[in-house]
Amino acid sequence: MLLCAAALPAHAAFTNPLTATLSAPGGIIGNSAPISLVNTPVNPSVGIAVGDGTPIGNFMLPNEAISFSAGNSITLRIAAGGVNTSGQLVTGFLGLGGSPAVYSFTNLAVAGNFLTGFTGSLAGLTSPNNLNSIVTFTAPSTLTVRLDNLVLTPVPGGGQSDALATITINMQTAPIPEPASWALLLAGGAALLGWRRAVSARR
Repeated sequence: MLLCAAALPAHAAFTNPLTATLSAPGGIIGNSAPISLVNTPVNPSVGIAVGDGTPIGNFMLPNEAISFSAGNSITLRIAAGGVNTSGQLVTGFLGLGGSPAVYSFTNLAVAGNFLTGFTGSLAGLTSPNNLNSIVTFTAPSTLTVRLDNLVLTPVPGGGQSDALATITINMQTAPIPEPASWALLLAGGAALLGWRRAVSARR
């Protein structure tokens, strides 16, 4: 598992058609029927929006959206969908038996680059306030965003539907070496191995 890296993200765009999945094994507050919705393929230049005719888009609440921004960023706008037993505003999505409710994105790719980690920011959340408590990146191309542990911040003077969390994830990349660079690396490795064998033979 790769977590946040220190380097700044490279500016490159997602290239593959993506697959997005919304999974809530415990259903939602008030309805325990499991949820498993899949959008495939997802065009990164279009994203997912309320009422766009896709399984996830048709299930979204007003003002929700998933976009793949210029460069290599993913932005999720997630609305409050319920109130928990403590009176806190939550998404309403429920995990079950140790399996959390999540958005999953697979087939993430950036042309000519490896995906190496992520940075990002959170807004509109009371908790958690740590991106790594929500987002998990599994090499080489899968990202999950946990939904059942989000507590949204109420909007003063507003209702439940006004509470909106924004999660911005900036994927970090490293260039894939050109064939000539690979050849140099392999040649260097072979030379080093030969030198070590020669030294060992003299002992």
